[in-house]
Amino acid sequence: ERYETVYTKHPGFQKGSKPLLPLDNPFPTKLPEDLFGERWAFVQLPYSAVREEASASEERFGYGSGLDLDLLGIEIDDKTLIPGLAVASSRAKILS
Repeated sequence: ERYETVYTKHPGFQKGSKPLLPLDNPFPTKLPEDLFGERWAFVQLPYSAVREEASASEERFGYGSGLDLDLLGIEIDDKTLIPGLAVASSRAKILS
């Protein structure tokens, strides 16, 4: 319903285009208990810091994947603040 009433009316809508981050299962699933965080906060970092952290995480842990903005041709100033969610967990370093 939202696709028909909202997205198709957006001026940048392109019928038949693929989403940037396709979801295999678009429905919420229960998070495993060992990945629960004890605390969380809404945060924002400059784009340059987000890029550095993502690069460092890939080198240290070698898991997951990120959205390559350079490949997509999206230009973001290094000082642009990027919103996010920080999760603190003593059990799951992957979330820390």
